[in-house]
Amino acid sequence: MARRTRARSRSRSRSQGNPVQLIVIALVVIAVLLGGWFLVGRAQDPFAGLTPLDVDDFMENANALRGNSYQIRCRIDERLDNWTSREGRFFAVLAVDGNNEGPLPLIIPPEFNHENIQRGQEYRARVIVGDNGVLILQELDRQ
Repeated sequence: MARRTRARSRSRSRSQGNPVQLIVIALVVIAVLLGGWFLVGRAQDPFAGLTPLDVDDFMENANALRGNSYQIRCRIDERLDNWTSREGRFFAVLAVDGNNEGPLPLIIPPEFNHENIQRGQEYRARVIVGDNGVLILQELDRQ
C-alpha cells in the first residue's frame, strides 16, 4: 500500500509544471496578446503610414507637393465659399505641424456633406494636394 501512495504522489508532482515554465508561458501569452492588440490598432488606423504635411513646405511651394497624400491635424477656421453643398465646401483650416501652425485651404467634396463641420472643431484628415495647390479632403476623423 505504501508503494501506491508514493507512486501517486510522484505522478502528481510531475504533472504540476515547473514554476519557471509557467511564468515563461504566461509571459509568452501576454506578449502575443499585446502584439495582436497593437497590430489590430494600427490596421484600423486609416492614417497609419501617412506622412504629416509640413506646413512650411506647403506654404513655400504647394505645386511641388501636387498629387501626394498627407495627414493633417487641423482646426476649422472659417468657410470661404458660397457654393451649394452639392458642389462641395471650401474652408480655411489652421493646420498644426509640430510647433508650426498655419492657415491652409481645404476643399471638402460633396461626399462629406453628411459631416457637420463647424468653426473651431478639430480634425485629423487625410488630404491630397490638388492640381491648383489646394488641399482636397479624402478622409476625416474628429478629434
